[in-house]
Amino acid sequence: MVAVTLGRARFMQRLKPALALVICAAFLSSCAAVPPSARQPDSGTTQEKSVIEQVGVGFYQEVSWSPDGKALSVSILELSDTTEGFQYRVHLLDTAAAELAALTSGPMDLWTSWSPDGSRIAYASRVAGASDIFVVRADGTDRTQLTDDPADDTQPDWSPDGGHIAFVSKRGGTEQVYVMTADGSEQVRVGASERSAQNPNWSPDGSRIAYFETDAAGMDEIFVINADGTERRRVASGVWPHWSPDGSRILFGAPEGLSLISADATSKSLLISGAQFGVFSPDGSKIAYIKTTDGHVSVYVMDSDGSRPVRLLTRPAPNWK
Repeated sequence: MVAVTLGRARFMQRLKPALALVICAAFLSSCAAVPPSARQPDSGTTQEKSVIEQVGVGFYQEVSWSPDGKALSVSILELSDTTEGFQYRVHLLDTAAAELAALTSGPMDLWTSWSPDGSRIAYASRVAGASDIFVVRADGTDRTQLTDDPADDTQPDWSPDGGHIAFVSKRGGTEQVYVMTADGSEQVRVGASERSAQNPNWSPDGSRIAYFETDAAGMDEIFVINADGTERRRVASGVWPHWSPDGSRILFGAPEGLSLISADATSKSLLISGAQFGVFSPDGSKIAYIKTTDGHVSVYVMDSDGSRPVRLLTRPAPNWK
């Protein structure tokens, strides 16, 4: 799970319909196990009155900043009356007004990335069968499908110049990093990961892509590769890499918590223990991240040095066994 353990992060990424009954049972048991009164602010966190408190048990899978830094797209898992017993929908969180609104209708919409001009959002959607990459306008209209493959396509990331989208596809048998033009054409694999590849993220200058690989034993390692597929280089042990806007550092989930490492891998620092998923704001001054504490999963924003965390969104978390 993104905000709990590295193994759970991989589990949520690889959700399959066959697991629906198991997952639904875990959620239903957690409804009784985690009462709303269990909510407590994190130590050192400024708890603003504008925090959005959601009642139902669920999970925040990932967040992505809008280019103007005024909103976050959030992939939210919730119990539902669907066949699976749960659904994912993409929501928009206005960070200033503390307003949350659904952008997509589900049932399996997640993994978001904004176009550099802020007009569109790419995401993965599973309507029936495999997951594919779609784009939608920031107001929720004009939904367009970009990929159509029998294997899962997921985790899109828009290039800094807006011309391409990196994504993960299992069309070759294992998850690998692919790149396509922003209209969905010219879908090609980038390099060849030795293991299952996840979470591609473009460097600010568009010359490199960071991602992480998972081996058969469940070990996770972050790599950087040139955009043309050359010069694959290991950076650190961890998951969910995200470049700083100036390209000097990479934010990632280390075993001990949300951390920063220099692009040349010579220096590393821990920001928030226990958290795994985080993303820089467009100007680099803030970091949005997800963390589970005291039976609740929450979305926070903090200064990029790890100080002044503020909780924006919270709800009872599943009681994972």
